[in-house]
Amino acid sequence: MVIRWFQSWLKTKVTPVAKTPEQNLMDIAHEVLARDALERNEELKGLEKLGSSVFNQRRKKEKIRSKIKSVLSLPMTEEESFEMVDEITEKIGEVCEADSRMNRLFEKSQS
Repeated sequence: MVIRWFQSWLKTKVTPVAKTPEQNLMDIAHEVLARDALERNEELKGLEKLGSSVFNQRRKKEKIRSKIKSVLSLPMTEEESFEMVDEITEKIGEVCEADSRMNRLFEKSQS
């Protein structure tokens, strides 16, 4: 109806555009997103590598902390005990990073 009105207004015949078959058309959005996804995947793998070492350090600190809590039995308040355990854990953690023998003590523990 609208086409006939438009044709009568222009007094010309409007022919519909013929559809062309798709020949080697590229999906630009897909190409861009595929490259972006590849870059982000590589970044994610790098973060996983870094994250695993952080996770291992955190797990080692928890092992050290639990062993210190089991050994430490001085009469102190809860706050003093927490501070002391935290300080000792940090110091022993630093020593474990430098000394492999000390590191093995806490890798094998925690049964």
